[in-house]
Amino acid sequence: PAVPLFTVAIGETTETRDIAIGRIIANRVAYEGLATPVDVTVRSSGIRAGEKILVTLSEGGKELAREVLVPGAAPEERRITLTYAPAEAGIRRYAVRADVLSGEQTAENNRSAFVVRVLKSALRVLLLAGSPGPDVAVLGQTLREEKEYSVSTLTQRPGGGFFEGPLQQVTLDSADALILAGYPSRPSSGESWRMVVDFLRRRPVPVMFLL
Repeated sequence: PAVPLFTVAIGETTETRDIAIGRIIANRVAYEGLATPVDVTVRSSGIRAGEKILVTLSEGGKELAREVLVPGAAPEERRITLTYAPAEAGIRRYAVRADVLSGEQTAENNRSAFVVRVLKSALRVLLLAGSPGPDVAVLGQTLREEKEYSVSTLTQRPGGGFFEGPLQQVTLDSADALILAGYPSRPSSGESWRMVVDFLRRRPVPVMFLL
């Protein structure tokens, strides 16, 4: 015999009030003092008309960036960009927080954290070239286009010495890496080369040889 089937809807039809920090896209490596973006997805639902949401980026309680959102009543996702400049090198922990609204379902998802390895503001590269040429020019220009490098170039003169001036001890001591492009060459002075060798004995920094 036929059996009647009755369907009954159960559950709450009112939209749940909730703010959630979703996906965070941040560089794993950043540079001291350089502006660094962080992309944050903010999910919201059950928001009343005119309500604002403050989203902040902070480190150790110190606010670094903020954005104010005015979401709609319907559930939605907003992607915002918070920009900060790391103050110190090292392993740094940052937190993204959204305001907790009254009547939220939970406040546990209003915060999310991430870790960034912050390096020194710029890697100081000393480029010593045995002679001028297009390869040296292209190499220097390419390095200078990268914001994480600070490049100093000394190009050997055919008769000895450098076009840009003499090699100073302070120039060597401040270098984080050396590029030797055809250097030393026949015109290279023994004194300049001894300075380079002594520097590398004291500070074994990375060296690239281009023959």
